[in-house]
Amino acid sequence: MVGAEASQSATNAEREVALDLLDQVLVPAQQRNPEQQVTLGADTQYQDEKFIEALRQRAIAPHVSEYVKGNLGKNSLDEAERSDPRHSISQQKRKLIERVFGWGKLDRPLRQVKLRGLKRVDWFFRLAITAYDLVRMRRLIPFFSVGPPWPTWSLQGGKTAPAEGKNITQGANTIETIKKTSPQRFDSETNGVFPQPV
Repeated sequence: MVGAEASQSATNAEREVALDLLDQVLVPAQQRNPEQQVTLGADTQYQDEKFIEALRQRAIAPHVSEYVKGNLGKNSLDEAERSDPRHSISQQKRKLIERVFGWGKLDRPLRQVKLRGLKRVDWFFRLAITAYDLVRMRRLIPFFSVGPPWPTWSLQGGKTAPAEGKNITQGANTIETIKKTSPQRFDSETNGVFPQPV
């Protein structure tokens, strides 16, 4: 997640916070690359004429879910926005945000917040989202992109090299296999591989 903010549970407050977060995260439409198209997927509570118009002013394609029964007069999307092929993708992707809330509420303190006051709850919510981002980062960042915090072994000619009390024996054929199957794991400068941490 790139932005988070707690608000009152009123729908208009949530829409205002959504626009504030968009202004914080996105480059203004005038400075944006023309090829960069931005879409926003949201549920029917964001189906508000003022909110949709604010998205259009920011050059954001509003892919907001529409009312099917009742409140049909609140649907504010035009025909081009409804027929946009990216609309269905945005509606699928918007469900990913619910995973974040589910993660925070599963067996963690967001399940029942003990703090009172919007500022404290907002602080706590941002802290929880930061924790989620850190948990996700370990899967998003390639494992060996930051370099090894552990010792490397030389694998020349099938010799062994002790490292922290351990002996690792690898042959030249293993080096070639690693080069072919996992080139990101092979360190060409030391002619060795970085072991997976346990």
